[in-house]
Amino acid sequence: FISEPKKDETHYSIFEDSHGTHIYANNDLSLMQELNELATTNLTTWKLDGMFTPGENFVAIAKIFNEARQAIENNNWTTKLGEKLSQQVAELHPENRGLDTGFYYVDPKKIK
Repeated sequence: FISEPKKDETHYSIFEDSHGTHIYANNDLSLMQELNELATTNLTTWKLDGMFTPGENFVAIAKIFNEARQAIENNNWTTKLGEKLSQQVAELHPENRGLDTGFYYVDPKKIK
């Protein structure tokens, strides 16, 4: 694994397979509460990656995201629903892996 300089809490696992070398952070991306905003940009494809989530938990998480999709499509999305569904995902997510919004709220001008 590799980590960021002077940040011992970071841990990036390295895997190599026939498709190349892959580096994974020790936290995962969840944009559940941002889905309605993303939907307004006409994004039509969502990718759920369950690589680090046990099978049954991943299936349950996929069902939660499907519930979110249906709420958005039926104009029933609310901030409260987003918070509730986000909490449900967090409860099913592996305890040893964090969840955050990645670079979603980072100002691109501040990235070097």
